[in-house]
Amino acid sequence: MTTLIFTPDSVTRKRRLKRQLLHAAACVLLCIFLLVKSRTESVPWHKAVFRNAEWTDKHKSVAHEASFNPLSCHALVWNSHTIHLYENISTQPKIDHSRKYAIVLSVTQLEMQYVPKVENSVRRIRQFSDHDIVIVILRDTAIPEAIDLLKNVSMSFRSIQVLIRDFGFQISSLSPTFIRFQEINSNCCGINEYIKLEIFNLPYDKVLALDVDVSLQKSPEVLFECDADFMYTAGPRTPLNAGVLVVRPSPQLYSSLIKTLQSVTMTYTQEYCFEGLGCGPCRPNLNDLNMCHGQEGPQGFLHYYFVKRRDKTLKVEKLSSCLFNYQFGDLCDGYWDAHGPPYIVHKGLSRLSSLLSMNKIIKYPLDKVCRADFWILGGLAGKTTELYTSMIEHTKLTGLNIHETVRAGEIFRPVAQLEYYNDAFSGVPNGSLAGDSTAHRLMTDAATIPKTCGHKYTRFIVLLRDPIERCHSQMLLNSRMGLNGLTEASNISEAVLDDLRSYRVIESALFNQTRDIYPQMDLNLGKNNCIMAGLYYLQLKRWFFHTSVRNFLIFFTEDFDIHTFDVVRAALNFVGVRAEDYNNFKVDIKKLTRNAAQTNLDLPLHQTLTPALRQELESVFFPYNALLETLIGRVPWTYGMHGDIAKDTQPIGD
Repeated sequence: MTTLIFTPDSVTRKRRLKRQLLHAAACVLLCIFLLVKSRTESVPWHKAVFRNAEWTDKHKSVAHEASFNPLSCHALVWNSHTIHLYENISTQPKIDHSRKYAIVLSVTQLEMQYVPKVENSVRRIRQFSDHDIVIVILRDTAIPEAIDLLKNVSMSFRSIQVLIRDFGFQISSLSPTFIRFQEINSNCCGINEYIKLEIFNLPYDKVLALDVDVSLQKSPEVLFECDADFMYTAGPRTPLNAGVLVVRPSPQLYSSLIKTLQSVTMTYTQEYCFEGLGCGPCRPNLNDLNMCHGQEGPQGFLHYYFVKRRDKTLKVEKLSSCLFNYQFGDLCDGYWDAHGPPYIVHKGLSRLSSLLSMNKIIKYPLDKVCRADFWILGGLAGKTTELYTSMIEHTKLTGLNIHETVRAGEIFRPVAQLEYYNDAFSGVPNGSLAGDSTAHRLMTDAATIPKTCGHKYTRFIVLLRDPIERCHSQMLLNSRMGLNGLTEASNISEAVLDDLRSYRVIESALFNQTRDIYPQMDLNLGKNNCIMAGLYYLQLKRWFFHTSVRNFLIFFTEDFDIHTFDVVRAALNFVGVRAEDYNNFKVDIKKLTRNAAQTNLDLPLHQTLTPALRQELESVFFPYNALLETLIGRVPWTYGMHGDIAKDTQPIGD
């Protein structure tokens, strides 16, 4: 029998060898970990934006809100501080007609059955805009017969280009791993979606890029007025949705996008996306809870390029998807009550239709069918006639003298009876501008005029007067003309009180309508009731339901009284009179009737408003005026009200 004897030296050598092997294994594992880490992160892990951990209830609402409101790009309300802008008329409106704008549709795969969808999208765009329409089609996935059919269909529309394009890069220049992610992830079109980068290489000053399944609801012209290189909206599950983009193309920007894409795909990972800057915040993908929807596609890349990189040389703005890219869900219901329905709908049209009931107009004319080029909207004794008679002093405009009324420019004919309505303009020469200044249309025609005349050829000039002064002047006018049972001997305060009592009957129901997306007013009562006629917030909210703010220019009568020539010149410019047409143009202020400018000091006692009545009227109109200020941004009438009244007039939606 053999006995093995271990000496102290042999035991020590074995222990030392074991420690060395463990140390070597640890080093190997550490190296592997660091190697993997270096290939999956380009920034420290604690700086990466995680997907699921970042998505909270706060993000749910923030994704659909935005600090930038493109509606503010349009000077909706004129004020004396902008007079200098009108010294050079060619600078107004903000859309420079020497610039080129386009609406772009990107098609990743064109087959025969897809052509009618593109045609429907083009038709919808043409209801709202006459800008060029560019259809960008990926060459490799397009069937030649479908291309020919689409080109034939496009010939029935004006200013349409069909561009067959290749990618601006070789697919082989991208990481194979990145290409594999395009194939295995659940995004709609894989690598083909990167044809959208071609919109950055189009020869236009600005483009609005839309998916084919996007539907315009109002004119998008206001988006072209904003000074930004890139504007975007969030998606229901992602920080950026590529279905609606506003882009300022340039060869330099396009080249930078292509080079950046080729570079960052080499380090792209499913966990941290481009350059390790994170994929979110987003809601988990329904099919893969570890991914953001479309994170490997253009909407992930564009969010990385324009937002996460924080390039200070680029001006980037985020828009509200409730207004400019509504898709689905209930996040926008309260938002619409305060801001009106969306301008652009993306996949959520059926739900939107049910929410808006029968009020929303679906079809508008493609061409100019109404002879009127503009409408002056206001109220009786609001000085709409004075503004109209001042404007028609210009040789580019032709005034109307309708036999049915003593008031020039007022056409008491229904716009919906188009042939009968247009006949009122039969004496207007071709090429001359003509308008309609029928005051009551502000209350009655919010849906009729857009539905009948469309969006592209309608301009609305709104003249608003202090509702108390306007109500008083309306009663004075009625007494002078013997209308509504009044004479010059009538007590005006009693007449106003009669209207106020009628208003009080429905006051609660009316004010509740300020929270409705579309106020349903009693128009028959409102046309002759001087209180109802001064509820401008409810009236304009109905107009903005159907029509873009880009179709409006709002003046206040108080500004018109002081800055008459400047207001008239701004109004003329808004309807299409250019700088070169202002030679020798003057406004004869002495010819203006000024029939609404009387004050209590000029009147006998029975025609004045009592102090108690005036105070009661202030309490009636103050909350509506406060809401009007939230809607249009400015109101010049301050009654010095406070306390309970102010407390009850918080902006809707806050």
